[in-house]
Amino acid sequence: MKVEKTWPDDTFVEDKGQEHYCGSHWQPFFENGADGVLDRLPGILQDAVLRDTYSSFFTGPRDTPADWTRGFCLYWPNRHQGLVVPFRITADTNEFMNISPFAGSGAQAGIEIGKVHVWDGGAEAQIEGIWGESPVTFYDCHFLGNRAWYGTGERREFVLAGIAYDARAPEVNEVEMDPDSPFSIWAQTHAGQTKEQATRLNLEGSSMFFPLRAPDWDRDDYRFRGPVLDVTPFDDWLGQSGWKARVRVMEFENETAELDIFLTKRAWDSSEPPRVGQDIEGCLWLQGWLWSAG
Repeated sequence: MKVEKTWPDDTFVEDKGQEHYCGSHWQPFFENGADGVLDRLPGILQDAVLRDTYSSFFTGPRDTPADWTRGFCLYWPNRHQGLVVPFRITADTNEFMNISPFAGSGAQAGIEIGKVHVWDGGAEAQIEGIWGESPVTFYDCHFLGNRAWYGTGERREFVLAGIAYDARAPEVNEVEMDPDSPFSIWAQTHAGQTKEQATRLNLEGSSMFFPLRAPDWDRDDYRFRGPVLDVTPFDDWLGQSGWKARVRVMEFENETAELDIFLTKRAWDSSEPPRVGQDIEGCLWLQGWLWSAG
């Protein structure tokens, strides 16, 4: 007889031995990857600060199990943008777990939570859920503070941000189909298109967002394409300037999904800044944090 799981076992999954390729997260910032920040780590930790999370103001609906990992996160150079450093509290010390870029702002999105994939050490996690009508997974920058708010099937409001590994104007805006392809035959037979019309697919203004399925990439890495809706420049994020571009990355029957994508000048493949109305494409790391429970 199958026994139904209850919280937290129905929600939290321990990723024992799962590889997470965090070194790629530094690609938009430093030529030498993580070494660009690890060499400065002692000074960074001296000046780092704490940041309030949603649970700093609203008590979670459940008690955190006593045997769960305890810990905290430090942020540098401030709470608003820079990097995040999670620590695990053990009987003997405060153990450094990781260090990652932190966007600090983004676009609000309603996510129905599916699973929370907890990393080895218990101080970090990726949230898997449904965004609109599409599956999505992102790194949770406030996991330690907010995990009591997460339950399978519950809808929560998150702030999501994409940090682009690379981005550019699309290389392909039209796809030419074989006249004998299933689509071309269908378009001529059922949509009343001419043979010439039925062999062309126009991608201008289209939205795409799907996981990168390749070695050395993680479940929160994505390939994207979409039109730019807004552009805001930023300066000196870990030594890089660039732009925050709001991009429509998915379209559903009754809604669209918009994402703030951070494009450092190192990641953006043009001497000209992105502009509103322009289509852009590339690859990104998706991160987020809890904004509201309702």
